[in-house]
Amino acid sequence: MDNYQSRKKEIIKLLNECGDNIKIFNEHINNHDIELKEFKKNEDFDILIYSIEQGQTPEMVEYIIRNGEYNNVNYTIIAKKDSDFIYKKKFKVPLFEAIACENFKAADLLLSYGANINYLCNSNQNIGDYLNISKCINKRTMIYLNKNSCLKYLNTEKMLFKWISNSNYIELKTLFECIVNNNSYILNFLNLYKNRTCLTYYQLQRLIIDQKKKIKITDIVYKKAVEMTNRSNLGIIKLLFYYDGNSNEILYDRLIKNNLLHHAMINRGEEIIWRILYCEFLNSKSKIFEETLNYKNLYFLEDLGRQAIKCFIDQLFKHPKRNNFNLNISIISQEDLQYLILILNMAININNFKLIKFLIENTKLKSANINTPDRNNDYPIFVALENTTRNNDNINIFKYILSLIPQINIKNCYGNSLLSVALLDYKYKAASILLKYKESIELDMQENYSPLIKAIYRNELSTVKSILSSNNSNWNVIRSQNKKICINNNNNRFSPITLAYLLDRKDIFLYLYNHLKSNDKKENNKYILDVDFYGYYIIYYAILKEDLETFNLLLDYYAFKEFKPNYLERTHSMIEIIISVGNKDIFFAVDQKNIEMNDKNKSKPAFYMEKTNMYDETPLISLLKLDESSLEDKSFKMSSIIDNDPEIINRVESESSPIYRAIEMNSLPIIKYLISRGLSISGESNIFSYLFINSLKSSDMEVIRFLASCKPRIDFNLETHQSKIFRMLSLRNDNKEGEILEFILDNDMLNIKNIISFVIRGLIKNNNEKLLNILFSKGFDVNRVYDDDNDNLLTYSIDYDNENMVNFLTKKGINYGLLLNTSDPMKYIEYIISHNKISSLKYLIEQCHLDTNFPNNQRNNLLILAIKHKKLNIIQYLIDCGIAINDDDITGEYLYGLNKFYNYQYRFYFEKINKLLDKVKRRIE
Repeated sequence: MDNYQSRKKEIIKLLNECGDNIKIFNEHINNHDIELKEFKKNEDFDILIYSIEQGQTPEMVEYIIRNGEYNNVNYTIIAKKDSDFIYKKKFKVPLFEAIACENFKAADLLLSYGANINYLCNSNQNIGDYLNISKCINKRTMIYLNKNSCLKYLNTEKMLFKWISNSNYIELKTLFECIVNNNSYILNFLNLYKNRTCLTYYQLQRLIIDQKKKIKITDIVYKKAVEMTNRSNLGIIKLLFYYDGNSNEILYDRLIKNNLLHHAMINRGEEIIWRILYCEFLNSKSKIFEETLNYKNLYFLEDLGRQAIKCFIDQLFKHPKRNNFNLNISIISQEDLQYLILILNMAININNFKLIKFLIENTKLKSANINTPDRNNDYPIFVALENTTRNNDNINIFKYILSLIPQINIKNCYGNSLLSVALLDYKYKAASILLKYKESIELDMQENYSPLIKAIYRNELSTVKSILSSNNSNWNVIRSQNKKICINNNNNRFSPITLAYLLDRKDIFLYLYNHLKSNDKKENNKYILDVDFYGYYIIYYAILKEDLETFNLLLDYYAFKEFKPNYLERTHSMIEIIISVGNKDIFFAVDQKNIEMNDKNKSKPAFYMEKTNMYDETPLISLLKLDESSLEDKSFKMSSIIDNDPEIINRVESESSPIYRAIEMNSLPIIKYLISRGLSISGESNIFSYLFINSLKSSDMEVIRFLASCKPRIDFNLETHQSKIFRMLSLRNDNKEGEILEFILDNDMLNIKNIISFVIRGLIKNNNEKLLNILFSKGFDVNRVYDDDNDNLLTYSIDYDNENMVNFLTKKGINYGLLLNTSDPMKYIEYIISHNKISSLKYLIEQCHLDTNFPNNQRNNLLILAIKHKKLNIIQYLIDCGIAINDDDITGEYLYGLNKFYNYQYRFYFEKINKLLDKVKRRIE
């Protein structure tokens, strides 16, 4: 071996052994008359590049630059195949190699010595080409290049295609962020701010778009993204769409060509759906509107439809959150009536009354017949009816649309009329409104109708009398025919007396009623009075028509009748119909009848006030749920209901209780009214706790403070109470949860020392730093230990793999030594290593005396975990700490094999770790 090779081997060994100890390194080369410049820029070895590859400290690299007499650090080495460089590349440039090896401190040092990041090696290869060949383009190198304004050298189109193919979302996101938010871009905004330069919205958008144009996103990139699309990587499409700086026309074409909205919908991608629907260009292309609207009937939009439609409407009209509109009607096609109806139906579906009126008054709809179905075969009036509820929500929209249509005897695609739908779907107020229109109950006579039905329809009183006076055999024919018709014919769904009443056949109606009264015990009369197809009795229709005279006429007859379900098991609550319709006179008549019957018979009539409906709700709850009823009206009716049954207000054990509903409504006046009427919430602690805790979900502080004042001493330290309190607070969406928690703690309702682990785990899981900060400020110990396993806030955070919370607790000064006392400390130590928290590991080793060989298992220790997770700095640290490595593990190639198993596909890490293991191996040898 010649002298050069001998000295080169010696200098390599010296660098490996000295590490960052410059003093020893300097003494050795001086004592052995070694000149570093001898190993400069050689084809088989360059000491500067070698030291960079080895990960030497900036101090050592600077020592080599100075003592190696590197007057110019911009050079290229064409390395031999048998060279001693750690990484086998044909071309080597010091700065490029430092970036490729992620030795960024060394790279910064080289830049300070004049290294040119725009340098071209081999005549035409820039830093981007170099990193690409080295397969070293990742999040860290991109951030560094961005810092030095060198992302322009990257072949973004090629990288986009590669990363999309491999679903590398993090790398894609980093690239986009680095390019769009680079230093010059940020400095430009800072300069605008410094000079107080005002920008219009369009000027700001232009700056953003110009920056996005620096990313070259082509059609082939979109095509590949769609091919790779599934629910887990929809984020890639969102990134492309957000960062694409092309024109609106190109974006629109790509949206349609690649069917992006469809892919987002079938994969339940809510964010990307809204991103697309809120696009700037969407209002200029009607085709996308139609496609979006047609999607709403597909099964996969069942749970997204309303929100997606709202998003669409907001975009279509640039609908601001405030009440004022600035709608651009020109973007809506005025020629296609069905299309306009489609837009109107969407506005109805999101219950936007202001927008509905605007559309009708400012488009072709003003003069058109809106009794026209859209392309989904939906009529506006049926859509409006569908969106009303039994609690009268959105009833004003229904009344408005109804007032605009010329005729109401239309049917939907299922053959049902408006009245039929309202009666079947418990929409009592809507049915009441419809019954004011005579044509709502007009029907075509069928040949197979019974003689009695035909006679009533033709208003032939004499024929009705003749039929009713006939013998019993005729009754059987009538009944069997009518029962068959009720089941098989949609047109005749009313009982005879109901039909007479609804068709305004007054003489026939009175005759049938008197006939009933005089023959009440006869079986045949039941047919005349039978509950109809919809489950309604004749008295129900008197309520719906707000016909007080007829209602009073029927009231005595029905006072003690049992309202049974019909043959289809359909049934209704009379008192609920009364409450929903809202007629005070009818309500008062029932109230008086209740009082009268109670006084006379000491028993309750069939429609007594506290009877529950099919939802197990009392009339009091039905009243409180009414959307359009005023507080004054509710108070009047509440008083009557409570007078009939004073104990009704004290039934607070479930969500169907009056006080629970009042709390849910956030109505302090009703809460106070219930208490003034005898509601007791200061006795049973369990009942009060139930009410108070449920108030935390949405009530104002005024309500919460009032409820708290009703019971001087409140103790929520029970585990069940605690978990409910924090669950309710987490459901709030008004940022008041912190204020409420402070109120609870300050008023000694909850002892900070008694907070259970379940609560803490929930706060950690949900990243609730706000409530945790309040607990810490009130004296909660960040180092508190729970249960026999010594679990604590840090272990909970690690168990949930919640790095944000780990960092939060670290800032709060949590003691990492707690991890060593748990039942499975190795699990938590692996988390520290896998997340590269070297400072935490150092704390455990240096302050908590964690043995570097823990757990004394040569097949599972700290070094093996560091190799598994590719943590070079931790491997180096453990080696520096003198971690014991069995000779057989090195010479027997166990650790090398482990490195190959975990890291061979990551060449940079694989070679770097092998180099570190070589250092240990040489030390042992």
